[in-house]
Amino acid sequence: MRTRSLILSLLLASPFAAAGNLECNQMKQGMPTIYRCIYHGNLAQAYAALSTSRSEDRILRFNFPHMPRQLPARNFTYRSHNLYDEDGDGKNEIYPLELTIRHQGSNRVQIDYMESNPGSIYGRKTLLRRKGRNVEIIIKDYAA
Repeated sequence: MRTRSLILSLLLASPFAAAGNLECNQMKQGMPTIYRCIYHGNLAQAYAALSTSRSEDRILRFNFPHMPRQLPARNFTYRSHNLYDEDGDGKNEIYPLELTIRHQGSNRVQIDYMESNPGSIYGRKTLLRRKGRNVEIIIKDYAA
């Protein structure tokens, strides 16, 4: 009985295990850095693959604060700010942080992240676009 349940659970899990190969290529270096990725699956699976990516390249990871674990069904906006005492006067200066996830139809999701901190501004735009059975992911990384 245990062998049968093990085989049954493996058969049920196999489509999910095979559903994701994230293949990425850098298209342009410099400002902005552009990556083009292909994920074999749907939009939610592609979002989850980027969220759980262990890539050494930080551009291929979604490790931003307050990033939802799953792709939200509706549009999502998070605004906050970071506090830094850059000039050493004992008063914290405010630097904005914004994360938006916009559904642009049933086959497109735009994810924008912008963070400002002392001395630099970091921005990133990620487009998830469904093409047949695959999802094309375009990542534009801006750092100043």
